[in-house]
Parts: sequence; structure tokens; C-alpha cells
Amino acid sequence: LRKSFAQRYGKNLAVIMLDIDRFKVINDRFGHPAGDKVIVAITATLKGTLRESDGCGRYGGEEFLLILPESGVQDVCFLAERIRLKIEELRIPEIDNLPVTASLGIAVFDPSNPDENLIGIADKALYEAKHSGRNQVVIADDGLKGGVT
Repeated sequence: LRKSFAQRYGKNLAVIMLDIDRFKVINDRFGHPAGDKVIVAITATLKGTLRESDGCGRYGGEEFLLILPESGVQDVCFLAERIRLKIEELRIPEIDNLPVTASLGIAVFDPSNPDENLIGIADKALYEAKHSGRNQVVIADDGLKGGVT
């Protein structure tokens, strides 16, 4: 829906895929109730950071999908890094206050290629962030966009 809005009105649109780093280890070591506390804390962080017009939801076990209308490349990169840092600052007693980190992948709508799969592209950028050491933000470039349908 928002992508069609971006196409129709020429507005910017960005998608961020966020994955909690080593979430399985948290669940295995501290139990699923502790993992749930981590998800609740990250959800609160996202709600407190995003604009009212932004969309956010849990996409999978430890993944979140953020949809950011009217967001340019610079703005979304700044926001993603801000989210990453806020998550890194979280301290959750149920996991012995160990640091929690997240990896984020960004895709920005390109009006010259309206058929792009933004979620797939953001997911590739997320994979690159995790593969490159985790706890970082990667924005999809033309190299990452290749092969996503």
C-alpha cells in the first residue's frame, strides 16, 4: 500500500529489516520468558524512536520490519544507527544485563525501478550486516539488489 503511494506521488519510502543478534543464544541460556522481555524492550525502543507515520511490526521470531514513508537515504541511515545504539544501551535484568545488539538492513524505494522487492533487498542488506560481524547497519547498494525478485 505504501509502496504504491510512493510510486503514485513520487515520495520516498524506505524499509528496514532488524534482527536481534544471537537471539537463539538468549532463549537457550535464559529461557523463552527472558527472550520475550528482550522483544518487549526492543519493541518499546522502536515505538519511542519511530514517527507516528512509520510502520513497525514483528516479521519473524527475532526480526522486525520497519516501513518509513517520506524518508530519504540520509534520514533512514541516521534513524537506523540511532535505533542500533539505543538497543545496544538496553539492560535487561532477565538476561543478567548482558548487552543486546541488533543488525539492520536498509532498502530505499527507487522510482526508476518501481518493481523492486524492497523487503527482499532489505533482507539481503540485513544478511550482509550479520555476515560482516553483526551489530551494524548496512544499506543496500546496486550490488546487493541484484538477484532479488
